[in-house]
Amino acid sequence: MNGIKLPIWGLMGMVALVAMGAFALRSPSPLIASAAFTFAATVLIFATLSAIRGPSQTFWLGFAVVGWIYWFLAFGPHAGPPARPMLLTSRLLDEVYQWHFREVGGAGPQFMGGMGPGPPEWSLEAGDVEAHHLSWDWQRFQRIGHSLSVVVHGIGGGLILMVLDARGRRKRSA
Repeated sequence: MNGIKLPIWGLMGMVALVAMGAFALRSPSPLIASAAFTFAATVLIFATLSAIRGPSQTFWLGFAVVGWIYWFLAFGPHAGPPARPMLLTSRLLDEVYQWHFREVGGAGPQFMGGMGPGPPEWSLEAGDVEAHHLSWDWQRFQRIGHSLSVVVHGIGGGLILMVLDARGRRKRSA
């Protein structure tokens, strides 16, 4: 069987990414949000350079293309209200955020960087999504989630391009 072989360091890296992502989403501080954003940008730059000249160019090309496309959808000039809320990951992050504060926080998210509970008219049980968009915690949570999604989508793009490349080589050699 000639499947894609993932090196052990690649699997360890994915486990580390999941662990760091869970920690970052658990505590969406300004420092962690900036670190996640910077990490995603750095990985995309590395992927782009590796796709141009480096080992495993096929993987890094898929990573860079899909990662940059997701980056521009999540953080680009059109990432405001018309585009970003339409991303499935935005909806999933909203659900995780509400679940997290319902299960863990109890009192609801902090408003304006932790200066007290959210607006009194906002009820998590009622699912008032619009009111929690004012929360700094929610904004950092979204930034962290989308930064991690850039890397996850990039990995997926790299693996898909590797599979397509392997299929193409088999067809050409047959």
